[in-house]
Amino acid sequence: MPHVVCQNSSCAQSFHVSHNRLENGRGKYCSKACWHSLTAEERFWNFVTKTSHCWIWNGYRDSKGYGRFGIATSINIKAHRYSYMLAYGPIADKTFICHNCFPLPDNPSCVNPLHLWPGTNQANIADAVRKGKWHFDGRSSWLQGEKSPNARLRTEDILHIRALEGIMPATEVAKLFPVGDGSVRNIWKRRTWKHIP
Repeated sequence: MPHVVCQNSSCAQSFHVSHNRLENGRGKYCSKACWHSLTAEERFWNFVTKTSHCWIWNGYRDSKGYGRFGIATSINIKAHRYSYMLAYGPIADKTFICHNCFPLPDNPSCVNPLHLWPGTNQANIADAVRKGKWHFDGRSSWLQGEKSPNARLRTEDILHIRALEGIMPATEVAKLFPVGDGSVRNIWKRRTWKHIP
């Protein structure tokens, strides 16, 4: 096990840490007491890797890739919002903090304050639509069926799949199309592609 020095400047004690903990960005502090004696801002920057473009959050990330940071016990905030607050001050109520990692695609784990901008929910959605992350038909409903750029099936495929209900098992029907058997069952039960009569 390698010897490292505690990164809490008031401690600087030498201690052993496993290679695995070091590889995972852990093992920087000799004890929980040293870790908890840091300010929230000091703890925050310990989870960030600064590159020449994006500053990547290496702590916990939610299912959409956004970093989460515990400011205090039971107070969690999205990491990019906290970074924005550190750089620019408090965020007004109902204000979204949006990403603009241009020329690279937006990175939800980026906490570089230069890549963050405040906006409304409407501005955030418009930004996502403009960047091709959300698909909206300009009226009151999201693009459905084969109009969606994420669609794997066409209307004729749906009609074919429905015609095979009760004739073939879902697992066999799924082999005929680029979807899984769960998708086939959802089509049969009209949970998806409901807009097709």
